[in-house]
Amino acid sequence: MAVEELAVKRLQKDYMNLLTDPVDNILAHPIEQNIFEWVYVLRGPVDTAYYGGIYYGKLVFPKEYPLRGPSIYMTTPSGKFKTNHKLCVSGISDMHSEKWSPCHTVSTILISLFSFMVDDKCGPFSGMDTDILRTPPALQIDKQRELAAKSWSFNLNDKTFCKYFPQLVEEAKTRPPN
Repeated sequence: MAVEELAVKRLQKDYMNLLTDPVDNILAHPIEQNIFEWVYVLRGPVDTAYYGGIYYGKLVFPKEYPLRGPSIYMTTPSGKFKTNHKLCVSGISDMHSEKWSPCHTVSTILISLFSFMVDDKCGPFSGMDTDILRTPPALQIDKQRELAAKSWSFNLNDKTFCKYFPQLVEEAKTRPPN
């Protein structure tokens, strides 16, 4: 079996697993007619500065997946990650291939990204929002909360987000304004 064929089968399997066994606070799926590019949303969990926010991004898988990890991008400002910049998340991204494990699935990649995002002890790293480093520590959480409150309106102005997450567009209509 060709490497690319293996990647397609694995990504299809990962997608079916996400459909049958969804992960709390995470939505993800491949874009139309390109199984190698996925969009995802992470919902900010309770008891974090990200609570109430929705964070949209993409995963770009190499043709050698699962033998190599994906590129990871975040589109929504979060106060943790630079937007539209390749993120270096050790063990789950393509930036540290020596730490990548073929056992990772799309679910485990996104769960790891989610955990990394809400862990306030992670950093600095390539792809970190450097503005947050210039913010006094006492004000960093306030900045992240402010961005969480603005995340819905930010994403609703993104055509790609609206196209791939219509259920969240509908949900936004019933949310009280921030």
